Amino acid sequence: SDLTTDVKNFHYVYRLDSKTSLSAFYQHQGWKASVSGLYTTLADHTQGKAKPLHKVTWNALASYSFGNWMFRTFYKTVFRAPTLNDLYYTLVGNRNLKPEYTKQFDVGVTYQFIGRDRVEKGSCEHARSTAKNGFGLNLQADWYYNRVEDRIVCLPLKGSYQWTMLNYGYTRCMGVDVSVNAHAELRDWHHSLLLTATYQDDRNRTNPKEKAYNDYIAYSPRWSMTAVYTLLYRGWSASLSHMFVDKRYWTAENAIEDPLSAYNCTDLKVGYHFLRHYTVEAECQDLFDERYEMIQRWPMPGRRFAVTLKVNL
Repeated sequence: SDLTTDVKNFHYVYRLDSKTSLSAFYQHQGWKASVSGLYTTLADHTQGKAKPLHKVTWNALASYSFGNWMFRTFYKTVFRAPTLNDLYYTLVGNRNLKPEYTKQFDVGVTYQFIGRDRVEKGSCEHARSTAKNGFGLNLQADWYYNRVEDRIVCLPLKGSYQWTMLNYGYTRCMGVDVSVNAHAELRDWHHSLLLTATYQDDRNRTNPKEKAYNDYIAYSPRWSMTAVYTLLYRGWSASLSHMFVDKRYWTAENAIEDPLSAYNCTDLKVGYHFLRHYTVEAECQDLFDERYEMIQRWPMPGRRFAVTLKVNL
């Protein structure tokens, strides 16, 4: 990868990196397990050569399935080097950024059910299948714990409109993810419903003597939820989606400013597929014209409409 610009006195910079992995897998009856390691090396080059960076990360996964149930867990380490933009982009970049290193632990359970029935039509002598009825359900729940050292974030430290890359020394994030995915088929009608919810507690644990200690990480909501319903009928498609995001702090020290308000957003889309290669879609985003800000002082535009024609060659 490389970074170039026409800014005066900016020197061309490029990065060479390589990754080597080794993995092992074991399976017996309902048990599955795997272990893998990843060796990463990278170096940035400009007028001179930066000291190469080397890192080894690994992960271990295990699961056990019986019937419709599966229990699973994993532990992994993740290494993330700052991108060239993170380091050198004009005004925003920070050449003193450290690589980010994460330890993740997760425990989860999945329940899956798939049922199918066929609808028979006609006399006994000329019975034939004309349609299929089906129902499927997938439930998932996960608890996770993440410990991140030198976490790379971007915050408006130089003013509301000037963002800066920086490191948190140490952050701790733990939470729960839950999802429900259901679908049903009745002749030509196909229904699907996806529900997701996340609760997370994401806090700064860098220095107990600082005022920002144990504050929430900027732009990390405690609660977030989505719901998506989709209907398909022959060439027609329709979807209705709703999203809720809890309040979010937007400064490194939470007490400095009030948090951004929680918001809801609903979108509606209708489409029709015709002549094999063409699809036309009409969409209304933010159906109820909710006024909200995803980022401080950057309000979203409210209700808006779009019509799209797609051609699949």
